[in-house]
Amino acid sequence: MKKSVLRIAVTAGILISAFTLTGCKNPVMKKTEAAKEAISNLNTMAAKTQNNIADGTTTGSISIDATAEFQDGIAILKDYDTKETYVVDTNYNILWSYTNNSNVKYVDGYILLEDEPISGTTTIYDKNGNQKFSYTEHQYENIELASNGCLIITEKTDTYNSSSTKTGLYSLEKQEYIIEPKEEYVRKIEDRGDGMFKVDESFYNSKTGKTMTFDTYFSQNFIDGYAVKPESGTIVVFDENGNEYRINEPNKKSVGVNNYNEKMLYDAYNNNLFNLETKKVISLQNQIVKTDSSYWPVFENGYALVRFMNQGDTPYYTVINTNGEFMFEPVRLEDQNGVYKELVSRKLDSGYFIVEVDGVDTVYDINNNEIVKAGINEEFEGITNGSIMANSNYQDYYKDMQGNRIYFNQNSEG
Repeated sequence: MKKSVLRIAVTAGILISAFTLTGCKNPVMKKTEAAKEAISNLNTMAAKTQNNIADGTTTGSISIDATAEFQDGIAILKDYDTKETYVVDTNYNILWSYTNNSNVKYVDGYILLEDEPISGTTTIYDKNGNQKFSYTEHQYENIELASNGCLIITEKTDTYNSSSTKTGLYSLEKQEYIIEPKEEYVRKIEDRGDGMFKVDESFYNSKTGKTMTFDTYFSQNFIDGYAVKPESGTIVVFDENGNEYRINEPNKKSVGVNNYNEKMLYDAYNNNLFNLETKKVISLQNQIVKTDSSYWPVFENGYALVRFMNQGDTPYYTVINTNGEFMFEPVRLEDQNGVYKELVSRKLDSGYFIVEVDGVDTVYDINNNEIVKAGINEEFEGITNGSIMANSNYQDYYKDMQGNRIYFNQNSEG
């Protein structure tokens, strides 16, 4: 049984030093000396038996508890021996590190840490370890790290004869408020994902600065520029530019909207493919009898891995494109002619997926070509950033698609 993979999105806290937002600005602070020292000392650490870090001349090492999926260009890896957490980019460079912290939040490439760099202070860092915002414990009424590098900030101002509470939206990139704090916005600014915010009765796109309203109420979040609400026999689509429209299910049946991305929605209830941009619906009912909803298809670069059953509930898998076309003839899972197969991956990553074949994990591409097999006593737990998340003899590490182990590099700017 595969052990669960450490996820990047861990539960959270924010790091920000004691600066007010008066004048809508917050000074950008330099990387802490502790973080820089942790990186510079990597090459002098005692040799261990797990993932190496090399800068081309010297070799040190870190041990990691588990591999992690990449999100927004980084992975977060923990070394429980040294109690360090390392932020790694897609080239496996260690960008910076911080002492393991139970109060951590990660959103869209920003990391929030409590009690950093000192106790009682919360600080938000970008993925390179630059401090973007800090505050003390009682400085604000509330701060929420939200999507697209935004903060929802509520601050309370008291004098001996008055009290005022205001809420606004602050951009970490611009280092200023993009929605000025107002009393009427208290508890009225809500993160709806993908940089979209509900502000009272309107919506604000923090990526474009555009404000818009929709005729139909909805509570769904935005994903890749779209929010989708199911209604009887149809779906209501809301895009990030303020457009709203309906796409009907061909047989007026209820639509499953549990998962969609890249403008594509796979309705596993009815085996239909909705293109949210072109508003077209493609029926797969003649090819697919019953989609396995626990493997809800997710598109990546125009392709999705699908697990489904035939009329006798025998499981099969294939890959489809945005036109609903099979990339290869569906392959039977479980036992067939003495060969047992089970799908390990639930989605594609960089055009690859994993199938366990008679106990050996094997990577395939979107055309079902075999790419690489796991070694003796080795398991493939997933694919991320175009590399394999592998485990052997209680060690976790990454491998490339040639089967070579990937080693971490110290960032030259560290």
